Amino acid sequence: MPRILQTGVYESEDRLAQSDLKDFLRKIFAAWDMDIERMLPVFDSAEISERQISFPLEWYRTERSFAERNAEYQRLIPSMAKKAIAECLERNQIGPEAIDHIVFLSTTGIMTPSPEATLINDMGFRMDVKRTPVWGLGCLAGAVGLSRGCELARAYPDQAVLVVAAEVCSLAFQGSDRTKKNVIATALFSDGAGAALIVGDEHPLAARPGLQHLHSQSAIYPDTQEVMGWEVLDTGLSVLLHKSIPALVQRELRGDLNRTLEKAEMCESDIDFVLAHPGGAKVLDAMEEVLGLNQGSLTFSRDTLRRFGNMSSPTILYVLHRFLQGDARPGKKGILAALGPGFSSELIACQMQ
Repeated sequence: MPRILQTGVYESEDRLAQSDLKDFLRKIFAAWDMDIERMLPVFDSAEISERQISFPLEWYRTERSFAERNAEYQRLIPSMAKKAIAECLERNQIGPEAIDHIVFLSTTGIMTPSPEATLINDMGFRMDVKRTPVWGLGCLAGAVGLSRGCELARAYPDQAVLVVAAEVCSLAFQGSDRTKKNVIATALFSDGAGAALIVGDEHPLAARPGLQHLHSQSAIYPDTQEVMGWEVLDTGLSVLLHKSIPALVQRELRGDLNRTLEKAEMCESDIDFVLAHPGGAKVLDAMEEVLGLNQGSLTFSRDTLRRFGNMSSPTILYVLHRFLQGDARPGKKGILAALGPGFSSELIACQMQ
C-alpha cells in the first residue's frame, strides 16, 4: 500500500488578526450606501482568529487589474511553495533529487510554465522528474493531490511522489464588490502552501511510520457547477460562493462516506479520526452532523481554521500536518475529506502504520 509520510507547511511570521481585517473592511465599505454592519458578524462566526495574507492591508485599497494581481501570484507562489517543500524534505530526511514525481495544485492564478518548473530549477530536483500540474480544483485540490499521488505510488511502488499545493486567495479580494459573498469570502480565505511525501511499498522509505492509503472516493454532484468557483473579471478572479454548500454536505456526504468505507472494507465503527478540509465553521458543523460526530470534535480541522483560515487547496495538508505531529498513533484508521468546485468531494480511507 502507498504511504503518506511527513508533511511541510508554509508559515508566515506576519499574521493578521481577524478583528483587524473586520475593522479594515468596515472602513473600506463605510462610504457605500449599504448596511455593512449587518454583514460584519460573519467575521465573528467564522471561528477564525488569525490568518496569513501576502500584502499589508493598505495594498488592498487600490483597484488592481488581473494582470497586476497575476504578476503577484507568479512571484509569491514559488517562494511560498519552496518553504513548505523544504520542511517536508527535511522532515523526511531526503533531498530533492530523491523525488520521482511532483503533483502541483493551485487555482488562484495562472503560470505557464507551471510553478513546479521554477521549483525544479531552483531547488535541485532532477531534470528527469515527472510533473503533473493541476489547476481549478480549489478547496478540493489538496485531497485530490493526495489521492492521485497515492495512485501514482501504487502504480510505481519504488518511487517517491511529492504533492504540493499553494494559493494566494487574498488576491481575489474585490474592493468594489458590494455583495455579501465578497464579505463572506474575505472573512474566510487566506494564503498558504503545503507539501506531502508519498512513497510506494517498494521504496526504501516505505518502512517508516506513515499514513497508509486504503482507498480514495471521488464524487461530483449533478448540476452544481455554479455553487463554487471563479468569475473572471478585468480586475481579477472574483469568488463564486453559494449559501447551499452546507445543505449539499448534509445531502450528499453520507453516501460518499458509505461508498468509501465499503471499498476500503471498513465499517463506521472503525473510524478513529476524521481530517476534514475546513471550508468554514458551518461546513464543519454539517460534516459533524452527517458523520455522526460530537459537535466540535473535528479538532485538527477547527484548529487549522482558527489559526490559518481557509487557504483553499493546501488547507487539508495543514490539517494532516497537525495530525502527524500530534495524535497519529499506529493502527488508527480514519478518513480525510474535502469538498470543492464541481461541486464535488474527495474522501480517502487510511490507516496509521
